[in-house]
Amino acid sequence: MSYQPSNGNHIKTLKVAAVIFQYIAASDNGLSLGQLQELVGCSKSAIHRHLLTFMRSNWIEFVPLSDNGGLWRLTHCYVGMAFEWKRQALNGQGLGRQWMFNDNNKLEDNDTVFKAIKLFHLVSNSGLNGLTLDELLDYSGYRRTTIYRLLRTWESLGWLRAIPVDNRSERWCMSTKLVDIAHQHENQRRRMVAKLHEEYEQVTGEAL
Repeated sequence: MSYQPSNGNHIKTLKVAAVIFQYIAASDNGLSLGQLQELVGCSKSAIHRHLLTFMRSNWIEFVPLSDNGGLWRLTHCYVGMAFEWKRQALNGQGLGRQWMFNDNNKLEDNDTVFKAIKLFHLVSNSGLNGLTLDELLDYSGYRRTTIYRLLRTWESLGWLRAIPVDNRSERWCMSTKLVDIAHQHENQRRRMVAKLHEEYEQVTGEAL
């Protein structure tokens, strides 16, 4: 391939955003902005900007806990997509529905992270066969070099993978990332349920 990814700020931006998202996905109940700042090391304003993009893309949501703050956590929609992909992948099929963005996302189309998320969902919606660079060019309307840089960044982060078709082309497909997140979320909830059962038995002397 003749298109090489650069080391520009847009690539660093996507990598930081992916780290933020993965910290949230790994948490049991979500994370506050202050906790994310401690984990990621970026300014609160930079982290908040990424959080808003993820929220507009329907990946995370904000749950207010008081007048001064709240927690950022995965949306039920994203978790549902992860579990659906897990089921369909095990059956040798692709995702059976199209991902829906919030109405105000048209204002975010110049945002690097939003573009990357849109490309990710174009690939996920294509099923197990994936899409070529030319197909993603047609569907997204983004510049070819921009698409290629973002795809390669997703690949380096483990979210997408490129499968060679011949010496001149490749198809972009989903990795196991969504399946991993589904497993992770399932384990989190199982731990929470087990803890509730234990607390209930300690208080009442009865098993649920």
